[in-house]
Amino acid sequence: MSTLSLTIRESLRYRGHSGQWSWLAHRISGLGILAFLSVHVWETAMATYNPAFYNWIVTV
Repeated sequence: MSTLSLTIRESLRYRGHSGQWSWLAHRISGLGILAFLSVHVWETAMATYNPAFYNWIVTV
């Protein structure tokens, strides 16, 4: 567990390199896209498996 926390801590520490902030923004935007696609696929699957729930979600 300490190795994992050390790896996370070292990867988030700012070292002054110019590309580190762009890497961090790229990683965060990638996680955001992954979350959006997961919700989108789940919500679209509900149209097939549970149409009443899908209609309720769409109206919300």
